[in-house]
Amino acid sequence: MKLLPPLTLFEYIKCYLIYIFLFFFNATISHAQETPLVLSNKCAKGISSFTKVNGIDFRFPNKDLGFVLSGWLNTNSKVECKGNFLDSLCSFFLNRDVPQAVENEIAIVLYDFKLSEKAEEMKNTSSLKLALRVFKKREENRFEEIFVIDTLYRMSSSTDLTKKFLKSISEHLCEVAVELKKHENLQVENGPSYTFNELQHLDSLEKMKTPIYITDKYKAGIYYDFNQFKNNSPDTTTVYIDSIHTDKIRVMVWNDEKGKNVELDNKTVYAVCDGSFLLKATKMGFYELKREKFDFYFIGQTEAKYLTNDKNGSPIIGSGIGGGGIGIGIGFSVFTTAKQTPILNNFKINYRTGKTIQTDNNNIFIGEK
Repeated sequence: MKLLPPLTLFEYIKCYLIYIFLFFFNATISHAQETPLVLSNKCAKGISSFTKVNGIDFRFPNKDLGFVLSGWLNTNSKVECKGNFLDSLCSFFLNRDVPQAVENEIAIVLYDFKLSEKAEEMKNTSSLKLALRVFKKREENRFEEIFVIDTLYRMSSSTDLTKKFLKSISEHLCEVAVELKKHENLQVENGPSYTFNELQHLDSLEKMKTPIYITDKYKAGIYYDFNQFKNNSPDTTTVYIDSIHTDKIRVMVWNDEKGKNVELDNKTVYAVCDGSFLLKATKMGFYELKREKFDFYFIGQTEAKYLTNDKNGSPIIGSGIGGGGIGIGIGFSVFTTAKQTPILNNFKINYRTGKTIQTDNNNIFIGEK
């Protein structure tokens, strides 16, 4: 077999520059493009009996629809809805037949509608995160909750599935309309009711009834689940927060059998407080929780994400929410000499479910953790 002659230095540089040019050219074209989302209501007639549908948009932190993959390098392409998105969404729950003589009105409170695609080794995975609540108008112009959906739709394929995924979104909305119809006559006994104006401030009204959101004194102890957390009622076990180590925050509790403090497993609890500092537990560790207005935030990890370092170290990715703290990477960047640096992101606590919502766009994931 005849071997090809080795490349000269000039040829190596030429190939490298061509590769860099093609990479950035494709990335620029892909990022400049936007992928249209067409919500097509082709649901069967008779699915909905509602004659008026009001939409209230509570999506956070922004109201973009997410992204899909584009180009042969699978770069992110922003999804844009043709027409008014909220009106298009509400149309799936509106009676398309002749309006009924009796008004049948609902209000849809939308919390999440986000698309994402991820390229893996052998397949692509697409995701739609959908979360909404439906309130039906009763007597005296007050609305009562009759339906809730908070789900993640996923689709995987070894071939390009972007078009199929975008088409499936309308199909999923028809499925939700079918489920809603089953609940339209639900009678809520002694449940709260709201005016339409109150629904537009529903999150604030509900937080005002939640103990952890209306106190400045977080009780010391271990919050084993979100229910204990939101009610500010932890197990009163004394905890000691060890923030001296440079790699992570450790939480210590007294062990009678061993006669000494032992490290608390972050995977077994929701949060902890030593009377001064409040920490959120994830499977990756403990991170300081800070409240801003009526929401709790933390900077940390909910899954393993790392940035490759050189020997001199690299800064952690993620911006601080502000202020000093006891934690690792709380409000500032830190450096490490390890070969990999944890990527930190900003998270917010969902006041209804206790799950975490990523609020920045660095290595964004879909859904809640």
